[in-house]
Amino acid sequence: MWPWDAPARQVAVVGLPGHGKTVFLAGLFWDSFYALATSLSDQQADGQRFIVRAANETASDLFYENAILLERRRLPAPNHRVANPPPAILEYDGIPNRRRWPRRRRLQLHFYDVAGELFAQDQYVRRDVAFLAHADDLIFVFDPTHETFSPPAAAQLINRVFRCAPWLARRNVVVAMTKLDRLQRLCREAVDWSLQYGRSDAEALLDLPSIFDTKPPDAADLPDYLRSMQAISAHVRSWWLHPDRQAQAVLNLLPARARFCAVSALGDVGTTEARDGEVLLTGRPEPYRICDPLLWIFRAAGILS
Repeated sequence: MWPWDAPARQVAVVGLPGHGKTVFLAGLFWDSFYALATSLSDQQADGQRFIVRAANETASDLFYENAILLERRRLPAPNHRVANPPPAILEYDGIPNRRRWPRRRRLQLHFYDVAGELFAQDQYVRRDVAFLAHADDLIFVFDPTHETFSPPAAAQLINRVFRCAPWLARRNVVVAMTKLDRLQRLCREAVDWSLQYGRSDAEALLDLPSIFDTKPPDAADLPDYLRSMQAISAHVRSWWLHPDRQAQAVLNLLPARARFCAVSALGDVGTTEARDGEVLLTGRPEPYRICDPLLWIFRAAGILS
């Protein structure tokens, strides 16, 4: 196997409480384990495989155990409030790159899934989220269907993170809008979005057809897929700029090169309630566009082009 192509990268996943950070990471690993492991393993071209593996026990607990839960159609439990949690380390092996040699590359990512409550006050961030000092990549996760979502709430979180760790504004920043499955379902059923914006606003966020391209990219399709990621980034950025949202301040707080994604961690599957009150999925997860934040990190690391 090849030596590591770049130093290990620290990935901080940040969001408001209840906005789905843990489910987002579970869906990201599910997609890597099932979809990308198949689509990016180009046996005919070079005989190489795309492999994702847990490199420490925390990663095994977080990713494999959550994948087992999803396989059983159960949702991962909310993340506990733990100060300075250990990273979940994943190794990605066999990342295709047609412009550099070797054609397959490797990268190690240290994921930090932190409870949203730790970002409620500056003192918590400075005391309990020490890993921010070393983060190379920052993923903001927002659920636009959540009752606590609003541009001021998003701006407050972003402002606090950059106030406590101002150097992060010079790092790779990705803003992921989750729950695209729910928005799609609301629009399909002609149900008004339960927030202040209404159904027309939901349709505006879903207006780009490639958002719902559920086919995972393969090595040959990667250039087209990366171009669609850029188009989606521009589209979601323009969604924030709609006059009704009054969210220009949110974009002004973000670095100019921040990337935007629209993702679904579970896909268009419903939920049902078991006898004991547990929420169960009605089908196996089918995430779409969930790999986009991961591919933006690969690009920022210089190993995907």
